[in-house]
Amino acid sequence: MHPDEQKLILLQVGDQKLLFAEQPKELSRKLGLSWRAVVKLHADGLLSFDPAVVQGLDEGQEAELRFLATFITSDCDTSLLRKLLATLPKPYKYRPDDIYYNWELKRWLPRQSSEASDAAPAPAVEEPAGKDSATAP
Repeated sequence: MHPDEQKLILLQVGDQKLLFAEQPKELSRKLGLSWRAVVKLHADGLLSFDPAVVQGLDEGQEAELRFLATFITSDCDTSLLRKLLATLPKPYKYRPDDIYYNWELKRWLPRQSSEASDAAPAPAVEEPAGKDSATAP
C-alpha cells in the first residue's frame, strides 16, 4: 500500500448514526441522482452498501453517496469513474474538501490542512513612523 493511501484511509468519514438520517432515495433526489444510477453504483461495486436495503444512512454512507454523486452529476461515465477511483481505498466515504486528485501523479492525495498554511502568516508591511507616504525620500 502506498503511504498516501494510508493517509487517505484516515480521512474516511466514520459510521456514526445520524440523529436525522436521510433515506437513500431522498438524498439521491436532493443530489440530482436518479434512483437507477444509485442502484447501479452498488451493482457495479462502487457503492459499498445496498441503497435498496438501507433504511437510514449513517454518516459514512451519506458521505460516500455524496462523494460519488459529484462524479455522476458531472457526467462521469463508469469507465472513467473506475479509473479515477482505482487508487482510492474503498469504501469511498470521503469529504471532497479532504482529498484531491493529482492528475500528474494519477492518484488521490490528502489536502494539506489549512492549519499548516495559517501557522506562519506573512509579516505585515508597515510604513515607517513619521514618514508621509506621498512624499519622495
